[in-house]
Amino acid sequence: MPTRKQQKRRAKRIVHGTPATGAPNERRPARERAPRAQAPPAKGRRGRGLGLRGGQRALPEPSWQRSFKRALIFLPVIIGLFYVAADDRSVNAIVLPAVLATALFVPVDFWTARMTQRLVQKRSGGTRS
Repeated sequence: MPTRKQQKRRAKRIVHGTPATGAPNERRPARERAPRAQAPPAKGRRGRGLGLRGGQRALPEPSWQRSFKRALIFLPVIIGLFYVAADDRSVNAIVLPAVLATALFVPVDFWTARMTQRLVQKRSGGTRS
């Protein structure tokens, strides 16, 4: 006994005059489409070095000079934090530990920049120079 779905399909075939035989998964031949005109290349993004994902730019090579500049930006912030946290508000109790922390920041910053550079180059398929 056919199901309701099968009965509806049979009735539809009879009404529309399609043959009952044929494979159920048989496909109709694909319509021919007019060839699309190729779009002109987008301006600005082409030919910009490594094939990075959209919105990402190539990272500059890490340098000690850049790490020192970041440390100079970091120094007033750490002095402010030590000023707020210090019980003894003398200059030696605040500035000396801040300068030592900033001196420790420079090689750590250079190391993280170098590791990030290597990671980005590895993911983008570039070679190390």
